[in-house]
Amino acid sequence: MRIKLNEIDKELLKRYIKKEVKYKDIKDNLSFRKTSFYKIVNEIKEQRISI
Repeated sequence: MRIKLNEIDKELLKRYIKKEVKYKDIKDNLSFRKTSFYKIVNEIKEQRISI
């Protein structure tokens, strides 16, 4: 899976992982869909990709 993350996406992902925001609060600002979002979050948590 190859997705290009812009700065807004990266910031929102960081805040989501730190549990500062919920998905429903940030979904309108993301540049990708829900299924991709959870895949990316899992990859970050497993430290396969870094942001």
